[in-house]
Formats: sequence, C-alpha cells, structure tokens
Amino acid sequence: MDILGIDIGGSGIKGALVDPASGELSSDRRRIPTPAGARPADVARVVAELQSHFEHQGPIGITFPGIVQGAHPQRGQRGQSLDRGRGPGPL
Repeated sequence: MDILGIDIGGSGIKGALVDPASGELSSDRRRIPTPAGARPADVARVVAELQSHFEHQGPIGITFPGIVQGAHPQRGQRGQSLDRGRGPGPL
C-alpha cells in the first residue's frame, strides 16, 4: 500500500504517493501554494485537498519546516524517532 507523502513548505505544499518499500514516488507530484499566513486550519484544508486529489485513504507522512538549533544531537538522541515511538494514527 502506498503512503501519501506531504511536504509542507513556506511557499508550497507538495504531495505524492510513495512506495514505502522502495521510497520512490508512485504518482506525479502535486503542488499547491501555501496559504498566506499559513494558519493551521488553512494548511489542513490544503492537506485535505491533496488527500482528495490522490483519492488516498491510507497512511500519510507529513514533513514540516523548522529550525534545528545546534550542529549535533544531544548524547543518546542519535537515531531516535522524533515521535518517541508514538506510531501511526491521528495526531
């Protein structure tokens, strides 16, 4: 089963279906401009639009922009999942 990958960026929100076994795109990429102000409800509407466009009802992976402070992870954090093992499911 493909995963819908979504990249939330400052100027555009991109989505494509991804084959999790290979990491390769299994569809064309679709880009929608990021709504002015990038308010959460507006961004969520674009994510829903991408989900509808791809007619996807399975897992979704989303990336968000952010600032990484410092050049090195803290001791013991290398290789650790940022979600602390939360697993799939709604946020």
